[in-house]
Amino acid sequence: MAEHQPHLARSILLGLVSLLVTTAVLEGVFRGLAFRSDERALMAATQAAPPPPGSSVRLGHILRPSLDPRIVFELFPRLSVTFLGAPLVSDESGFRVDPTPSPVHGPRVRIVGLGDSVMFGWGVSAAECYLSILVDELNRSRPEVTWTAVNTAVPGYNTVMEVQTLRTKGLDPPPDLVLLNFVGNDLRLPNFVLERRPYLSWRRSFLLDFVRQRLRPDEGDLSPHLAYLPRQERPAEADRVPPRFRNLVGPEAFEGALDDLASMAALHGFEVVMLAHPEAPAFAREGAATRQFRLAETGSRVRELAMARGLSGAWEPPLSLTAADPHPSALGHELIARALLEALETNGLPARLTDRAVSERRAPASP
Repeated sequence: MAEHQPHLARSILLGLVSLLVTTAVLEGVFRGLAFRSDERALMAATQAAPPPPGSSVRLGHILRPSLDPRIVFELFPRLSVTFLGAPLVSDESGFRVDPTPSPVHGPRVRIVGLGDSVMFGWGVSAAECYLSILVDELNRSRPEVTWTAVNTAVPGYNTVMEVQTLRTKGLDPPPDLVLLNFVGNDLRLPNFVLERRPYLSWRRSFLLDFVRQRLRPDEGDLSPHLAYLPRQERPAEADRVPPRFRNLVGPEAFEGALDDLASMAALHGFEVVMLAHPEAPAFAREGAATRQFRLAETGSRVRELAMARGLSGAWEPPLSLTAADPHPSALGHELIARALLEALETNGLPARLTDRAVSERRAPASP
């Protein structure tokens, strides 16, 4: 009996080794299958249909993943829905548009706006956004040309995402003026991230995931999707950010985005204005000045305009949506637009852009 024990032990050991090897091979196979499945699901998500026309939607309904890793997510194209009680329409590029734009006539001056939820017009209609109001005012004050604007802003974007959006979707045709809206979270991780499974981590078994999904098909990680990050979970420090998003976050990424924007401005011949409401921090002011971007800080002028209307001048209702939501109300957008227009006129920018468009005799074109 004793002489059979070494053979038995050897057989058990070989069986365990065989089991471990088989399990490891299966684990590798299922990791590969998961990656392929997730890639197909991601591609499908980037081409999915928008919400039904006329539906009332939440933020997650109007966003889809982007195949560009520096954009991460984007607004659905061809939207025609109600969002936060206001109509929301987007064009083929996934940019918010006013469904009743002004007619285009004569030489054209094209403005492209880069921003997040503030420029996008959180809780107001497209016509009430400060970018739309600015264009209306310019068309009234300088009717010898047609001023048009493209609002590329998407809630949750930071500066890197905004500049990459300009590069990939906003340069055809090239703009005359790019308006970059700086806000305090522009160095942080965006509101949504593309959630991917850790294919190389051994802390998770994809083989067990497959078994669980067969036993409980209503549970499990089925495909990549956009995960919402609460404000307190959006770090600004690159070393706290998942590796695939580190090039979007922090001072170095912000400075790199400004460099990219300056390079595009030199190549395509457009002006850049950084808008900050209420004021820009010192590093943003320095970043604009270093690259010869004009800076428009609207806070003090908006307070003066509000007080002239008998309001306190504090950034609270009726200038903001609610006491808890500091996004501009329709009135807030109107005052920001007027303060911005004054800042542009002080710099002589509208006159220069008008003269250039007239001298080049540009043919009328849609935005």
